[in-house]
Amino acid sequence: MSYSKSILKEYDLILVVFLVFTMSSSFLRLVVTMKHKPPVSFLNNVEVWSSVAILMTIIGIVGIISSLIIINSHRIELDLLKVGRKIERLARLDGLTNLFNRRCFDEKLTEEFRRAQRASRPISLIMADIDFFKLYNDTYGHQSGDDCLKEIASIFQKCSRRASDIAARYGGEEFVLLLPDTDSAGARNVANEIQNSIQAKAIAHKASCVANVVTISIGVSTIRPDSMMQPDDLVKYADQALYASKKKGKNQIQQYEV
Repeated sequence: MSYSKSILKEYDLILVVFLVFTMSSSFLRLVVTMKHKPPVSFLNNVEVWSSVAILMTIIGIVGIISSLIIINSHRIELDLLKVGRKIERLARLDGLTNLFNRRCFDEKLTEEFRRAQRASRPISLIMADIDFFKLYNDTYGHQSGDDCLKEIASIFQKCSRRASDIAARYGGEEFVLLLPDTDSAGARNVANEIQNSIQAKAIAHKASCVANVVTISIGVSTIRPDSMMQPDDLVKYADQALYASKKKGKNQIQQYEV
């Protein structure tokens, strides 16, 4: 993008040069066609200098038109590049929460998992599910349900502080947070922060069977992947921990560590 902008600046400068060139040729034609004697003696040959001035004018006009065409094409290219990047960005985001979507999460998971594998570093995944969310929708309506999802999403986004952290909407009322280079203790701290932040929001949920506010169940998995492991293993372990959290009464954190 910056390279294209620098090219545009160069062509803007060239355009200015051709404008000055054309104005100079026009001035030359004016001087050599004066009724009175030209102010400079070597301009006395009116016919020759008129031809030179006309040629300069033609060159200037061609240069101006060419510069305008090139500048316009580069600006169109920049606009298309911006639109393309915007479309690409939107394709990677969940439309409701503005977190990364499932497809983008899967890509990032594979990328970070392979990196952890090569470096023999830990990688953690937090998987969370809003407790009794169907009852929340039935009680407060789907618009309120969407607002609730946005609130939870904002907390996940806030807790993904590093550039490598990936907060995503995994599906429905389920969220994930991928934490590269994070051990079990670090992942537990982030999970606690998420849970505490949601409790602090105190979003009313009178239909919940565990509290009068919205709560979440969390499963956390941490592995130091060896060459035989696959990215899906990290998800599988987090899902098992989440299942344990729900089975033991919801509104809690369970951890699975390999």
